[in-house]
Parts: sequence; C-alpha cells; structure tokens
Amino acid sequence: MRPADMRLFHPLTLAVPLALSLALSTAQAQDSRSAYDVRLLGVPVGQMQLAAREGGGGYGVSAAFATTGLANIARASFRLAATGRMTDRGLAPATYDEQIDTGSRRSTVQLSYADGAPRITGGTVAAKVANDPEALDPAAQKGSVDPLTALYGVLRDRPAEGICRYSVIIFDGARRASLAMSARQADGGRVTCSGAYTRLAGFSASEMARQTVYPFSVTYIPAGKVMQAQALTVRSGYGAAELTRR
Repeated sequence: MRPADMRLFHPLTLAVPLALSLALSTAQAQDSRSAYDVRLLGVPVGQMQLAAREGGGGYGVSAAFATTGLANIARASFRLAATGRMTDRGLAPATYDEQIDTGSRRSTVQLSYADGAPRITGGTVAAKVANDPEALDPAAQKGSVDPLTALYGVLRDRPAEGICRYSVIIFDGARRASLAMSARQADGGRVTCSGAYTRLAGFSASEMARQTVYPFSVTYIPAGKVMQAQALTVRSGYGAAELTRR
C-alpha cells in the first residue's frame, strides 16, 4: 500500500481504541466503542476501532488504524486522540495527539487550543513548521478542529434532524482543509449524506496537483433515538476507500 493511499484515511477514515484518561463526569458519561473494516479498491487493508466518551459537557475520543493481512507487506499505522467541549455550535477541541507511520515516513504532533485557536505544543511537526517560513500560522487557524474531532463528528451517533448538515475546517498542525456534507438521500429509514474533503493550504505542490477535492458519502441507519454511521466511502484518483462498521 502506497503512502499516498494511506493519506486518504488520515482526515476521514482512521482509527483502534487507545486508553482514555478523560476528565469527564463519570456519572453522566456515555462510553461508545465501534469497530470497522477498511478497504481500498475493494481489497481489505486494515481494521479500525473508535473509542469515545461524552459527558459533563465534554468529549474524549481515541482512534488508531493498522494494516492487516496482505496489506502488512507495506505496514502503516495511525494513532490519534482528542479531547474537547460539546457546544451548541458543535465539537470544540481542547487537545489533540497524532502519531503517523506510513512505512516510509513517521510524524507526530500535539496541539492545544485556547479561545478556539490551535497551538503546536510538541511532536516532529513542530520543528518542521518552525523551520519553514511558508508554514501556516496556527494562530490564524482559529475556529478549526483537529482531524480526529472532524472524523468523530461524522461517525458519532447523531439525531436524525439535520443529520446531513455538517461543516468544519480542519488543521493538523501543518495543513488546512475543509470537510462539508449537505446532500441527503433517504431510502426508508436509511439516510446517505454526501459531501467533500477539500485541501486548502499547506499541502505540497504535488499533493495539490494530484487531487484537491475528495468526494465522500456516509450512510446512517436508525439506532433507537439516534442515527448510527454504518459506512463511509471516500473517492480519489486511486479508487474508493471504504470504512464499514462491523
């Protein structure tokens, strides 16, 4: 599996639970765990699980992905963790920790947020950004969310009303992108939302030339009083990457 292929999963489709140590109200907290199969061009390439806790007005989520089976010929893994607040306007991150190993490249980054603005507090990305005069200024990314918070906003159980209305700006410490969905198609109780992940700034010239817009769709089914994400498909020049709930 090529590193470029693995990048498709970074903003949208990566995640295995890490240990959650969250300062949330235990009495009010709601824990959730979900497991997913990940395929590229219809071929199984890995497995993903997502662990989250919501309560006391806050959330914590951790995720990881690792290649399995034949895909382990080119091993890759991602480990992500985020905490934040739940507001009327959506999820507002407070911390983010990312570890990526594509097999040919390893990188880490830690972000913290104050008044909605991210700050790079550690990781290999910190030195890279500090030495790049053209790097994006984190202070100018106020209102953005980290990649895992964006992913969790798509995959978490959500009310049926407004299920397809979702839009965020993503900043991972070096790159800025948008993720938005609005189109809705219903089939009985099943709802499919369509949208796009769009690279905006901080990407290399080759990345921007290769593809800037990645269309995606998410299918939700009723689960009690909420809608539950069952499948996510991202389309790129390499083909379709699919995330299917077990």
